[in-house]
Amino acid sequence: MIRVLIFLLIIASGILIGPSLMGHDTYVLVAVNGWTMETSLVVMVMMIIVFYAALQIAEWALVNTIAMWGRTRHWFGWRKERIAQQKTIDGVLEFAAGHFSQAEQLSVNHVKYSKEPLLNYFTAINAAATQGKVEQRDEYLTQALEFAPENTALIATKLRYLVEEKDFESAQKWLEQQPDKVAQHDDLLPLNIQVREHFQQWTQVAQLNDILFKHKRLTAPEHQERVRHCYVQQLAALADSDLETINQSYKSIPRKYRNHIDIFCQYAKLVIKFDQAALIEKELFKRLSKELSAGLLGVVEQCPTQLATAWCERLEKLDAYQSDSAFIDVIVRLKIMQRQWKNAKEWLQQAIQIDPSAHRYQQLAQVQQELGESSGALDSFNKALNYRQAK
Repeated sequence: MIRVLIFLLIIASGILIGPSLMGHDTYVLVAVNGWTMETSLVVMVMMIIVFYAALQIAEWALVNTIAMWGRTRHWFGWRKERIAQQKTIDGVLEFAAGHFSQAEQLSVNHVKYSKEPLLNYFTAINAAATQGKVEQRDEYLTQALEFAPENTALIATKLRYLVEEKDFESAQKWLEQQPDKVAQHDDLLPLNIQVREHFQQWTQVAQLNDILFKHKRLTAPEHQERVRHCYVQQLAALADSDLETINQSYKSIPRKYRNHIDIFCQYAKLVIKFDQAALIEKELFKRLSKELSAGLLGVVEQCPTQLATAWCERLEKLDAYQSDSAFIDVIVRLKIMQRQWKNAKEWLQQAIQIDPSAHRYQQLAQVQQELGESSGALDSFNKALNYRQAK
């Protein structure tokens, strides 16, 4: 651009100055080693311009002649790259159109010269997987990982196929081969969690859910619910452990989660299993006095025989819940445990008035049999049968 401006400037100057020079006899004498040349100023200027133009042409010809070898010697390689680029695009379009066999062939045959070989590999992998060619899919995946071993999308793809095939052993080994940074990548986290859940590694699952929350992949309620579930399962997995291990595990849970009803109920059931109900009795009824929940009632149902009388008395004092049929069912269970048939019958009749069901009528019939009320028991059995047939 600058050269063009200079050239235009020279032309404009010639247009302005040329006529005045033509009217004067101005000569230029050039002498070099005895060689002389005399000419007019106008001719000299024209010779300089022609010489400059010739010099520019010679420079252009020389540069292009030298560069010609570099441009032509890779011509065939460039041609293959252009073809590979076009075939890669065609492969993606064939995959989108549902022509998976053509997409696979187009992608694989031109991966060597492709500018984006991972695109070829991903297309071939997904096309083979869609056709059910497991061996071909794995072969393409291995080749792709050799080309880009640290690509998280490829690592996640292999892990996803292993999880889908329920090959959790191989999935775990594959995860263990990855650095923590890769294993905790957004693409791998959900799959990582599935593998850890399969092996009941609940501590790691809780930690991975924390990372998901930090990455804003979970809302606060979803995060809390998932972590609570992890701690509940962590305690449930200790069913065959000793009481000391259970207590340590429970105390290791953060307080904000330990206070949740589901976690406390799971812990309480384990403690009752070891005949140590006294450890949770106070906390159990403290929580029950504040809130009636199915989880707490489920713990009360696990009441040891020796505590049935005491717990039943404490339940009967909770007047606010005596219109709840599920609450009454627990009292009935404890009454039956104590063989207090008459009281059990009264509570059962109250529950039936609130919410009649086949199960409650059958329980009433059994209690009436224990009391020697044969006709009443038969009537209750018939009602239970009617309820079942109605459903």
